[in-house]
Amino acid sequence: MSMKPLDQNDLSLQKLKKLIKVLTSNGLVSTSDKSSTPRRFIIQSFYEYLNAPLNPLAFYERYSENTTVRTKTNKQELHSLADRVKSNLDEIEALALLSYKLLTQEKGELFSDSYDWSNLADILSLKYAIELERGQPDRITCKMFTQRLNYLIRYAVSQKSNIEPMFFFRLNLQGVWDFVPSPDFVAIISSGEGQNVYILSLNEEQLATIRLSKPTQISFDSHSGWHVGSFYETDYDISKQENGVHLAPLGNVKGLICFSSSFKRFSLSADGNITDLASSRVIKTLPYRLWKARLVNGYVVAFSYSLPKQLLVIDTSSLAYSIVWIPPVIIPNDVFFKDNLVYICDKTQGSLFIFSNDYVYLGKCLDFGLDYQSLSDPISITEVSGMICCTSWVDSSVKMFSPKSLSVGLIGSTDDKHAKVQ
Repeated sequence: MSMKPLDQNDLSLQKLKKLIKVLTSNGLVSTSDKSSTPRRFIIQSFYEYLNAPLNPLAFYERYSENTTVRTKTNKQELHSLADRVKSNLDEIEALALLSYKLLTQEKGELFSDSYDWSNLADILSLKYAIELERGQPDRITCKMFTQRLNYLIRYAVSQKSNIEPMFFFRLNLQGVWDFVPSPDFVAIISSGEGQNVYILSLNEEQLATIRLSKPTQISFDSHSGWHVGSFYETDYDISKQENGVHLAPLGNVKGLICFSSSFKRFSLSADGNITDLASSRVIKTLPYRLWKARLVNGYVVAFSYSLPKQLLVIDTSSLAYSIVWIPPVIIPNDVFFKDNLVYICDKTQGSLFIFSNDYVYLGKCLDFGLDYQSLSDPISITEVSGMICCTSWVDSSVKMFSPKSLSVGLIGSTDDKHAKVQ
């Protein structure tokens, strides 16, 4: 764990220290510093690479600075392979061979190359969104090889950020889906074996440490308590009662989030159904399959793999929805509003994109990577003690940045050079 010196008299920072203490005492924080890196892999042959496990948390880690192969590949061969991939995005051998060949390049070489690698990565991101939306078991291999190549290119062309996190630590959990602190509690959803829902009080009291079937997000409401949503299974309410923790399945298949309007409580499901919980009646069905949703200032902001470069925004008072375009974001993974700014993290680009509150693009910061100044498949954005907190799926890292440093570090403009391929 790493942190900068901070004002000891700042009450919110005292809360932050409590948060880290609670996580540590419950064994959820790995002791590490900014120099820690994922496991080292040395790929010996193309056959070994082609047959490497398709576990995302395994193959992403192959893209550390220590990854090497024995034979260097010339640029012309790389360019030809890249064109071959573009011409047929379903050719697994081409996807795998280009990934393998790129491992022979030193970090930074692709950045100065004349080939438009960022454009290819954007095409792969859109292809990945299509595969996620299809959700077909027989397409898993193509989906995984697409993402392997995408992340390798992102890492190869990324620039080292000059933005340093104020706080940085790794959660001792695999595949963190959500990390949501509140003033008095912190909630975490993970995808590992055993317990996968953690709700801890900052007073060092465990409210809940349980296992549910495939939870993917968690939210807090001052009236109804914690709600655990799932892109795959049913959703639950969790509340504390005198005799312990009460777990109430709501019965919403793929229920993502609950919200209140006109003294009624509604649920939004991954199938796009808005259900009145009192009557269990579906009162509206959206024409999109959703995978995540957040409640923000009277609106539900939802994400769909069928809507790359877009957000679906639902007005909770009227239940009307609109589509908001947000290029150059390709696959939005989470959204957070603070001080008239909208922060959106992108799953495949590993960047944090900042918009005005009316969604005018202002620029981006951070890049895909495995060091403490980068993000690797950022899955969650929230606020902790006035800082923007980003949690990454690949390495379960939690990084907290001052909003000022992120704004100062912005690069880019409204020029959407890439992400044009549909």
